Amino acid sequence: MAVLNIYDLTGNQTGTVEVKDSIFGIEPNQAVLHEVLTAELAAARQGTAATKTRAMVRGGGRKPFKQKVHVCIDFCCQSSDEFLGKKDHLTSQKCCLLLCKL
Repeated sequence: MAVLNIYDLTGNQTGTVEVKDSIFGIEPNQAVLHEVLTAELAAARQGTAATKTRAMVRGGGRKPFKQKVHVCIDFCCQSSDEFLGKKDHLTSQKCCLLLCKL
């Protein structure tokens, strides 16, 4: 039987304990210990990762116009300032017409 020392909180030896060799005298399996430790650490993760749903993503609503009817798509997409009414729409139309003629 193997003998283990018992220590108190200050580090002084207070006694000994005899343990069975069939339990404490074995050679540990490193592969199994690694697998168990990895599983234990993975279970302790916070786990707050998430992906955005269709409602959380910006844009992607209805199509504002047909594909081949309107030429200047960059100026009239739903998320642009002109579409939302934040800028002068006439100046953006003039720029759109000038760019479409090029």
